[in-house]
Amino acid sequence: MHRIQSLEILTDHRLRLRFEDGSAGVLDLGADIQAGGVFAALGDPTVFEAATLEHGGRILAWPCGVDLCADAIWLELHGKDTSAA
Repeated sequence: MHRIQSLEILTDHRLRLRFEDGSAGVLDLGADIQAGGVFAALGDPTVFEAATLEHGGRILAWPCGVDLCADAIWLELHGKDTSAA
């Protein structure tokens, strides 16, 4: 189980994330936000910048109710296929 150790809000709907295993990467949510649906609320810069780490870094969450699992983010950032997950 992966845990996010730190997050930094970047421009253009991106987040720099560092995991407790020492790996790091930039998560770009721009396309997800443009697609709409549950991610549409993150298009508001004030909402996007309110990202927090919850449950000891297991969850990346926003006050609008959007949240992402650290394991899924780790897999995406490390180029692993998540279609079977």
